[in-house]
Amino acid sequence: MQYVVMAPCSTCDMCRHFYTVYSLHTVHMNSFESFRSRCPAEAQAHIDEARKFCMSLGDSVVESVRAHRVVYGKSMAMRWFADVCPGENATTIKIQRGRRIEPLITVVPYGDSVSVVFDHIQNAYDTLH
Repeated sequence: MQYVVMAPCSTCDMCRHFYTVYSLHTVHMNSFESFRSRCPAEAQAHIDEARKFCMSLGDSVVESVRAHRVVYGKSMAMRWFADVCPGENATTIKIQRGRRIEPLITVVPYGDSVSVVFDHIQNAYDTLH
């Protein structure tokens, strides 16, 4: 069974995307593989490492592939806790611990490991209800 869900982009309120829900664990606008193939080679290592860690946090993790980034949330309510956005020279990772708390924004240059933010991502995941 497929559902079409309209949800706003988390970075601007003018942008609207349609997502097709295929399973409890993945929300697709496009596939992760398609998104990954459009990224620079340096970025692919970062998004793979971040994806592996985020998806290992638990069964309630939902992955939403957007046009220029991948967002990880907790449950189908999509309370997001990590936003991974590859850029030209670095990957920007936003970590959200709650609705009223400003996100922690970390820029990880290519060549460095994104594991430096794993403790913050784990804490954000554990904090969300």
